[in-house]
Amino acid sequence: MFNIFIYQFKLTSVRLQQTIINELEKYSLTPLQASIYVSMIKLGTSSATKIAYESKVGRSEVYRIIPTLQKLGLIDVYLSKPLKFTPTPPEKALSNLLLNMKSDLLETEKNRKNLVLKLESIKNKKEPEPEGLKVILGLKKALQKIIEMISNAKKEVLYTTSAKGLITESKAGILNILKNAAKRDVRIKFITELNRKNLKIARRLKNFCELKHFPQLNVHIIIIDNKEMIIGLIVEISKKQSRSNINLWINNKAFIDFMTHSFNGFWQESSPPSNN
Repeated sequence: MFNIFIYQFKLTSVRLQQTIINELEKYSLTPLQASIYVSMIKLGTSSATKIAYESKVGRSEVYRIIPTLQKLGLIDVYLSKPLKFTPTPPEKALSNLLLNMKSDLLETEKNRKNLVLKLESIKNKKEPEPEGLKVILGLKKALQKIIEMISNAKKEVLYTTSAKGLITESKAGILNILKNAAKRDVRIKFITELNRKNLKIARRLKNFCELKHFPQLNVHIIIIDNKEMIIGLIVEISKKQSRSNINLWINNKAFIDFMTHSFNGFWQESSPPSNN
């Protein structure tokens, strides 16, 4: 019975250690780096031989990784015979890792423009966007695509969305993008289901676009300059559901002509908003 208890205790300890290693990997550590640091936390100040035994990482590999851990601010090295290594306390260690990640991010952002220029220089500029249909997976990407399309609009935006979709898209900043388009003399025709929940948003829309009400809409359709469109569901959904949200981007001329004709039919059947 006692042996079973010891076994279960060791199994729980191993699982906990692996969980900690997995969490540390989110701080940009490799599995080996995380494993060595966790082993050092368990051991305290120790030699490479003890660290290798505890972490089940080869001693030569431990010596190879230690300078990196020192640079990251996770350990201190003491000159003795043999060399001794002390782990940085967890709170300080994680703070150091976060600072390193922020520094790397700033450096990456600084180099972004330069990398974009390099990529653009080798891009095949002669190849046009293929005509057809492209799947956009995820609510965030769909909203980003809508913003990009409206920002590039030259003449006209035809916009249909549901009552809940209007709220979600407003939160994403799309109303401001539409307002900027209107300032560029882009004509905006907007159809949605108006209710008490989105009344304030509707009042903002009326200031810069032609707005009409149509009941029980459950999809959104955005057509830009009769050249490209996006169609899909935009509603208030959970974070998990938002990742699987599907929209379709289309630049097929015949299909867009058909959808523009359908939009104009909806427009005729829709009613103007009340003055309240």
